[in-house]
Amino acid sequence: PTQTPTQSPTVIPPPGITAHIVKIDPSVCPEIAVYVSVTDQNNETVLGLTDQNFQLLEDGVEHPLDVSYADIVTESIVFSLTMDYTLSLEDQDLVKVEEAASYFVNELFRLTSANQLDNWGEIVKFVRQAETMQEFTNIEDDLIAGIETLPAERGVTGTYLYDAIGNSIGSLTAFRNAPPTDNIPKRSILIVITDGLDTASKVYDIPKIIADANAGEIEIITIGIGSDIDAQVLYEIANGTGGWYFFAPTTDDLLTIFTQFLDNLKNQYVLKYTTNDPGNPNMVEVFVNTADGNSSDLKDFDACQ
Repeated sequence: PTQTPTQSPTVIPPPGITAHIVKIDPSVCPEIAVYVSVTDQNNETVLGLTDQNFQLLEDGVEHPLDVSYADIVTESIVFSLTMDYTLSLEDQDLVKVEEAASYFVNELFRLTSANQLDNWGEIVKFVRQAETMQEFTNIEDDLIAGIETLPAERGVTGTYLYDAIGNSIGSLTAFRNAPPTDNIPKRSILIVITDGLDTASKVYDIPKIIADANAGEIEIITIGIGSDIDAQVLYEIANGTGGWYFFAPTTDDLLTIFTQFLDNLKNQYVLKYTTNDPGNPNMVEVFVNTADGNSSDLKDFDACQ
């Protein structure tokens, strides 16, 4: 498991589970479908749950549920893949980082193509500043080419980790909100791969990262490589934005981590209920109760617009 590595540092989240409302679909209103992921402390999907494990409140009122399980990716995403290219990563490590990133892109597009879902992504690499290797595109080959392109700043020292994350939050938000927005996915994910500590950021700190990401409804996935990371910081950023933190003892572990992350994207519970308040903004809160722990999440949505 990625959360129980053979060397430090690592952060083991408290025992239990984490529930996350992935999306709310009111397209067949008044029936509402709420997609929920449930993971354990190792970021692995919790399987085998039934309607007895879930409770749903809409605007504080409990509703009867029809619970099913979907082993498919149910929605496309817009993502920023933001990678640390400081000198502490050797050339052979960068090859493995690029292989894992390419695997993620290839698998994401494969998993979503069957449902005719359209993903958009950008490729960013950073040392002292963020450098966009590929602007947002829905063309898989262009994203792979961006992953394989070296940044101009490769030969310098210093890590502007927080500013690079902030830059990607800004570009994700701007792209998703720029017209036309009809074909742009609503779910936004920022994946950060780093092997070190922030040493020189001037604009962003942890609270600002979390605040801006939450304001833009962006989930941050942090992947820390090796022994020189601040695991607690990476966990705090991920946890504070509804994302996941992964620890890779070496770059050899990245393929396993991306496989696990993709599993989390496609393994979801579908909670269907009938709204009592169509045509108005609503708040849904989902509670998940299991023998291994309890969790909840809430999300606003506009029903039957």
